[in-house]
Amino acid sequence: MLTVQLLREHPEVRIELQQKYQHILVDEFQDINRASGVLLRLLAGEQRRVWVVGDANQAIYSFRGASPANIANFRDDYPDAVVLPLNRNYRSRPDIVSLADAFRSEHLEPGSAQGTVQTARPTSPGAYITLAEAPDEAGELNGLVSDIRRKHAAGYHFRDMVVLCRTRAQARKITRALVTADLPVIERGGMLEQEHIKNLLSVVMLVAEPSGMGILRAARQSDHLLTQQDIEALLLAAREQKSPPVMLILRDEAPLTMSMDGCRSLSVLSTILKEALRATNVWTLLADYLLIETSLVRDLLESGKHTAILADYAGILQLARYFDQQQQILRFHEEREALARGEDVAMPAQIPSIQEQAKGFLDYLSVLLTLRHDGGNRSENAEKGSEEVPDAIRVMTVHASKGLEFPVVYLPGLVKLRFPMQRRSNPVEPPKGMLAAGGEEDAVHETGEACLFYVGATRARDELVLSYAERYGRRNYKRSAYVDALLTGLPEERITRVAWQGQEGGLPLEETEGLAGANRAGASPAPTNRVEGPAGRWFEPAMSQPSERFIEDMKPKMLTSSAIETYQRCPRQYMYGTIYGFRGEDTTYRLFWKATQGTLEVLKNKLETPKEAEGFPTQEETQELYTRYWRELGGHTFPFAKLYERHGHEVTELIRRQLLARGDASWQLRQNFTVDIAGRTIEVAVDRVEAPAQAGESMKFVRTRFGKRKEKPGATTRELLYARASRQHHPEQKIELLVHNMSTGETLQVKLTEKKEQSLYNELEQAILGLEGNEFPPKPDPFVCPGCPFFLICPA
Repeated sequence: MLTVQLLREHPEVRIELQQKYQHILVDEFQDINRASGVLLRLLAGEQRRVWVVGDANQAIYSFRGASPANIANFRDDYPDAVVLPLNRNYRSRPDIVSLADAFRSEHLEPGSAQGTVQTARPTSPGAYITLAEAPDEAGELNGLVSDIRRKHAAGYHFRDMVVLCRTRAQARKITRALVTADLPVIERGGMLEQEHIKNLLSVVMLVAEPSGMGILRAARQSDHLLTQQDIEALLLAAREQKSPPVMLILRDEAPLTMSMDGCRSLSVLSTILKEALRATNVWTLLADYLLIETSLVRDLLESGKHTAILADYAGILQLARYFDQQQQILRFHEEREALARGEDVAMPAQIPSIQEQAKGFLDYLSVLLTLRHDGGNRSENAEKGSEEVPDAIRVMTVHASKGLEFPVVYLPGLVKLRFPMQRRSNPVEPPKGMLAAGGEEDAVHETGEACLFYVGATRARDELVLSYAERYGRRNYKRSAYVDALLTGLPEERITRVAWQGQEGGLPLEETEGLAGANRAGASPAPTNRVEGPAGRWFEPAMSQPSERFIEDMKPKMLTSSAIETYQRCPRQYMYGTIYGFRGEDTTYRLFWKATQGTLEVLKNKLETPKEAEGFPTQEETQELYTRYWRELGGHTFPFAKLYERHGHEVTELIRRQLLARGDASWQLRQNFTVDIAGRTIEVAVDRVEAPAQAGESMKFVRTRFGKRKEKPGATTRELLYARASRQHHPEQKIELLVHNMSTGETLQVKLTEKKEQSLYNELEQAILGLEGNEFPPKPDPFVCPGCPFFLICPA
């Protein structure tokens, strides 16, 4: 609830807590209530003057300490506290309050009485709650456009209206529709999703990552513009010289094929990058780039516009300052721990290089994105009440709207499986104390979705417009149960029901999807994604569709199974990693996987060697072996390192026991095969091949995975390729397809029926056609994209 804010405002308390309870706050994520209790007592003093404000019905950030469980357990955790319920609403008109109260009593507090919340505002004679139904998504978008225009004609400003969306993908689609209809719009996603922030971070990426990933965004900055042809010339030259692209930039070595303007821009970028490498910390790097090396801030200040962009620049500098301070505190604690161990620490702890700091900062931002802690409502409070607020419709997620209010609120897409969303399996178990006692994950998910909807509905002051379509894409949907719960709170005459059929002023859905198609083809994106530069010039974000010649030069000669899986997961991700050759830094999970595989190799080799088998490693020796690999790979420096290391010990102990029980290791790790399929030859790496122990038994092709979930595995492209590899290379041998969950120790058989095999073959064939046609459309996913190594350069 209040913990994060108080820790930031009182650094002396933060340091004391970190010293006393570091294992609670940082390492273990355990006993959260104990930590917050210590914090409250330290701040309250003898007078105990501390106020804590919380509303379990609006607890939408469960992993920020605002879990409903914390509020539900408050009386037990603090029995002496005085609780003052607040039951008077000063924001919304009475019908909106009644509507929300009905929803609360059905979905959030079942069985509770309605009508307990008082209203301070008078009602209106006419109905101001609207429920709109459309036959399809195109009709809903058309109706949304028309209703916004109608309200604007009736006297509302565009800045009085907001469209609240369940997902960021939905927000982007609605933004495109409004822009195409020539309506002014501001999309309010997280700060780290904004094009100008991603462009700014390009200089950090160039410092941190030598493969040149940041060049796609740096090339779009007005101070050092590069064309797509210039970018490709640079990357091809780096490949020919077998040198990282960043080294060419630092040496100011422009390829002969680069344009004259590109050569000048490369010289500017080279000078800027050299200065950045002299920075002492990330804040200095970013501040110098913004205020000294480029004209980004100067141009915005001279124009007197774009206060939201300036606020974002200030926000990213604050994040950098906070990161630098935390790193300094961490080095201080490491020094103290070394002294406690009796080690000689005559010199102060060595400050990491700026490259290491830049890499750490990007890791930090990745964690913020994953936890949705990326400043979603970053500048709304600053804009509120200001005469400089642009007269534009705001589009944002419901998460980003918390704490805000608007005269007119639109809540579209209210159908089952979209709002509330269908629960996804979570491979990470919630920390102890985060869920209410006895709370099941399904129930927790349902409560979280209900809280989110309650927050969205209660943002409205004057008018609330709820809408849904019977069909989205090719799928039919039923109206969300949330709508029914809302409507029980009002008589029928107080609700306006309308049918949106696609009136004038709207646009067909095909047009909005056509914009995304244009992006995939490398054309200019919708204007909403542009950043205005000096002299009114527009700079496109990094669409980065490479030329056919560049693709042919960079495309690998042999197609691999892992490349196909990447392409099927997201063709744009394949393009960045394989065609451009960008290598995102190893993630914590990747290092965990490498350390596990290294330990497994050693255990297998020891079991295969008769003399070594007698001295097979103990549990302690296996843990030491894993930890050595983990530290050699640098895993201990990554986010959540201790959690991964602990699980690595659990996994390798399971493997050690299984090997001892078998008494042999008659299998091969990462055995490579070539498979002729769909007109192409594909290299397939099988995770594990187990030879039959006796004649007549099956050969086993095993796919390994990690995860706490115990679920029945289904056949994927990997199993299809395994099956084809076995038939082509061992035609007379029976085969079993297995999945080994190394986290649980389970090994389960995978059924590959003839029908499923044909389906997977068709999907594989389509992927190969896409690869041969050089098609790299993105597959945006709000759950997956924040963890993608290319998130900060991808415009999707």
